[in-house]
Amino acid sequence: MDVLAVDSKNSNKIVYFKNDGNGSFLNDGSSRAPTAIANKNYFTAELIDINDDNHLNLFVGGHEWEYNSIIQIYLNPGNDNFSNVIPNNITSITNEGVVLDFTVMKKNSSTNI
Repeated sequence: MDVLAVDSKNSNKIVYFKNDGNGSFLNDGSSRAPTAIANKNYFTAELIDINDDNHLNLFVGGHEWEYNSIIQIYLNPGNDNFSNVIPNNITSITNEGVVLDFTVMKKNSSTNI
């Protein structure tokens, strides 16, 4: 498995580390990260397959009140490259604007986040 890290000091925010298969990781940079997250306050990222297509989708969250940093989900186009994916925005909950983790529950064909 590869590693995805959120870098709050980097305007691109997300950095990928590719597993070389020998216990080491190569910095793959931010080229696959969504361009829409630049200069926002995202501190949390998760990869979860929410649509059962065997591709991990990208969730990002953080401080929703800063820089329009609302929760976003990027559906994987099948190549793990989210750079040009248009996000699905998740409505904020009033007075609950710090996103530290994601929980996804599936029941039959519906998904709750």
